Amino acid sequence: MKIIILCISYFLSLHVVHAQLFVSSGGFFNYQVGDTLYVGGDILFGPGGYINNDGIIIVEGDWINNSGTPGHVGNGTVIFVGSNPIIGGNTESNFGTLKFDDPTEATLENNIHISNTLVLNNTMLTTNDHTVHVQNTDLSAITWENGFVNTNNLGSGLIRTMSKLGQYYYPVGSENISMTYRAVMMSLQEADTNIYAVRFAHVDPTFDYGMSIQGLIGGFDISNKDPSIKTICSDYYFNISKIEQRSAVDINLLIQDIDGEYDELVYYNSNGGKWETTPSVWDYNYSGPSSLSNPNQRVQSQLENNVSDIYALAQKNQLDLDVPNGFSPNGDGVNEFFEVIGLDDYPQNTLSIYNRWGDLVYTATPYMNDWYGQSPDAKVKFSGHEVVEGTYFFILELGNDKEPIRGSVELRKD
Repeated sequence: MKIIILCISYFLSLHVVHAQLFVSSGGFFNYQVGDTLYVGGDILFGPGGYINNDGIIIVEGDWINNSGTPGHVGNGTVIFVGSNPIIGGNTESNFGTLKFDDPTEATLENNIHISNTLVLNNTMLTTNDHTVHVQNTDLSAITWENGFVNTNNLGSGLIRTMSKLGQYYYPVGSENISMTYRAVMMSLQEADTNIYAVRFAHVDPTFDYGMSIQGLIGGFDISNKDPSIKTICSDYYFNISKIEQRSAVDINLLIQDIDGEYDELVYYNSNGGKWETTPSVWDYNYSGPSSLSNPNQRVQSQLENNVSDIYALAQKNQLDLDVPNGFSPNGDGVNEFFEVIGLDDYPQNTLSIYNRWGDLVYTATPYMNDWYGQSPDAKVKFSGHEVVEGTYFFILELGNDKEPIRGSVELRKD
């Protein structure tokens, strides 16, 4: 194979190399706006070699960076047109715009950083145990048609730097799952710099071994869970890793109803070594972007200071209780008490009632379905020992390590 070795700057509009291009030790190429380099083989960087590119470089082969430098300097575009290119070497690489034109698949063997735009088109970019970081904070800094980022191993992920109000998409997925994508969309509560990595793992978390970006060690046994959790999805899970956070971030998991009937978002608590619930809002009639295989469900949660990066879908344990949302202690003998049907099965329960200002109105252990609005506290008394009409908030602790039930109840006297 012919090897081209250039150690000086070149200024030209079109340069064609039909073989491997070797940037030798300490050597460099210099391409300006309007210049184009077409390499019919690999680009290989020796120690200290680099390309200063503000033009366009088209590559049929691989990109192997052994330079000890970012390899690529400048805001230019690198376009891969060959079959299944590898971007690797012993040194991380930088790109301005990275574009895939023809490959059905491309593979990372080291981390890469992109200062402008990642253009996937129809390419599956497989990260192995590496990361791709898109540093451009524009909402549209990643574009795709049917392509996606395939995040295989713990520690890998698609990283975005975000600073604008709007929707940042992470087009992650797997070729082995129906509908391909299980993308994540994030939006900032404030226009400030936040950096997050997202990984979609099409694997049972119990058997996913390695280290996450936040340093959690797998596997994450889905049988070790809070008693309020019935089952945890064993088909896939997400790593959502905080790298830099300056404001609260809304995360949206865009999923398909064919995955199962889930109603809970859970995270892995490494301190307790088990899965626990985290607040979430579910939209079962979501109409997502067609470019993400039309996701028809969305799970939303807000991260302010997430201590874990391991998240999964789950089903709640449905309690055999009927908790009323209102009652009327007015002496007519109907609906006089705050009566929880099925409470006899939980004799270790505790009920606490609060008013809208957070004052404790009533508490009982166990609660015997006998609260009719009375309070022993002089601060909240009305008409002797009864509280005023209005909305009250309750916490019903059931014992047996079950998740407390929290809610509100309307008290009416008419």
